[in-house]
Amino acid sequence: GHRDQDQIQQAFQEGLMETDLKNMGLKLAPVKDCSLKTMNRALDELNQLMLIEKRELITACAKCISSDKQITPSEAEMLRVISDMLDCPMPPLLPGQALV
Repeated sequence: GHRDQDQIQQAFQEGLMETDLKNMGLKLAPVKDCSLKTMNRALDELNQLMLIEKRELITACAKCISSDKQITPSEAEMLRVISDMLDCPMPPLLPGQALV
């Protein structure tokens, strides 16, 4: 939900800290490399994770979108799409809902 590269990186790092991958040196892909085709391929691969790993990934994604303490409708819907594609559907996030 950010346009500022520093805020984008901060959100990514906050999400990454929710995973066991925090010390792996992972980096954000450049925006120009992020297409629907690339995302679909990545989600197909991530769908092979075990359920507990999928939960960790979705938790990390939630941390990313809530890093600024605001969740936009497009961020919430993207998280729901990702969760659904990983066979882990989630209820909607509602305006004013407390973030855990």
